[in-house]
Amino acid sequence: MVNKTLSQMLLLCLTALVPAVAAALFHPKCPSWNEDVPREGHVLLADALNLGDQVLWLDARSQEEYEQGHIPDAMLLNEDDWDNLFFEVMAMWQPGRKLVVYCDSKVCQASEHVAERLAEESDVAVDVQVLHGGWESWQAYQQRLNSLMD
Repeated sequence: MVNKTLSQMLLLCLTALVPAVAAALFHPKCPSWNEDVPREGHVLLADALNLGDQVLWLDARSQEEYEQGHIPDAMLLNEDDWDNLFFEVMAMWQPGRKLVVYCDSKVCQASEHVAERLAEESDVAVDVQVLHGGWESWQAYQQRLNSLMD
């Protein structure tokens, strides 16, 4: 009797599992499992670009990397030259303007450190975010634009 009840419960669970898995995989409102979602304090490139002139781009990479290429109008602000660059950046910043810091990639921590330091050392409240994907996301965006132009 116990075996029969147990097998019926197992069959019932398996029967319910099939539509549940199908709904999880194919439901139109199901979120993408592979979607690259930014963390708290990060911003997607598309969202930052939509803000236009309301963004002051800050490059947290080295002077050499900055000189090799950077987001147009981006200012250099890295920890190595912080004392020389910080006041110049703050002179260009205006209240209400978002600061978006980037470094090489998603795994680069330089932009995180610069963003934290900006928030700590600014005399006024600044809106600082890290560019999700960093310089690599900008380069991929530029490649997509160039391929559309060809």
